[in-house]
Amino acid sequence: MQELVTDIVKQREVISAESKAMAEQKRLIDAATLVLDRKLKVGVAGNAASGGPSKPILTPQDAARLTAIYEAMRPADAAAIFDILDLHVGVALLGNMPPRRASAIMAQMSPQRAILATQMLARRQPLLIPVSHDGG
Repeated sequence: MQELVTDIVKQREVISAESKAMAEQKRLIDAATLVLDRKLKVGVAGNAASGGPSKPILTPQDAARLTAIYEAMRPADAAAIFDILDLHVGVALLGNMPPRRASAIMAQMSPQRAILATQMLARRQPLLIPVSHDGG
C-alpha cells in the first residue's frame, strides 16, 4: 500500500512539473505572438503609408530571440504554430535555425506549408549547381 501511495505522489510531482513547463511554454508563445502581431501591424501600416515595403518585420534581436524559443520547443509543437504563422515570419525564423532543427519542424508541418516554406527558403539561397552522379 505504501508503494502505491509513493508512486501516486511521484506521478503527481511529474505531472505538476510538466504542467509548469507547459504553462511557461504557453507564456513564451503568447509573448512571441504579441511581438509578432505588433511587428506585423507596424510592417503593414508602413507598407500602406509608404506605398511599398518598409523595414523588415523582425529586428535581428527579435528574430534571434524568437528563433531560440521555437528551437527549444518540440518540433511538432513548433510546426503547429508555423502552420498558421505568417509565412514570411516563419521562413525568416526557419532560415535562422540549424538545418537539422528546421527540418525537424518542417517535417511536422502541413505538406502545403512545408512546400511554400521550402520554396521561399530556396529563393534566399544562391542557385545550386547540379552535381553529376555518374562521377563526372
